[in-house]
Amino acid sequence: MEAGEGGSSGGHQGGHGPDRRYAMVLFRITSVFYMLWLPYIIYFLLESSHVLDSPALSFITTWLAISNSFCNCVIYSLSNSVFRLGMRRLSQTICSFSHCAADDRDFLEPKPRKRANSCSI
Repeated sequence: MEAGEGGSSGGHQGGHGPDRRYAMVLFRITSVFYMLWLPYIIYFLLESSHVLDSPALSFITTWLAISNSFCNCVIYSLSNSVFRLGMRRLSQTICSFSHCAADDRDFLEPKPRKRANSCSI
């Protein structure tokens, strides 16, 4: 058997292993972090040196920086199947709860619940 065929070649052909995926997620997280925090840092430096003073710009740059946390959630959910499954379950729970709260019939006539140990065919 020649080198590179089966056996002990590492099992990761073409560099598509977990390390590459982790590196790409880290690259995305870092890139988004710099894109969202850089305007805030630049504005803060300009405001500190009394070059620029705009409440609207301060508000926008602050919210851009804060939105980094939400973007991390989106990046992780698109990159990790386990995280994506957890987010799907959470959103289904929230949506089903908000649907029940919006429907007045559910408060007046509660639906019968199945017992935890019961089986249905």
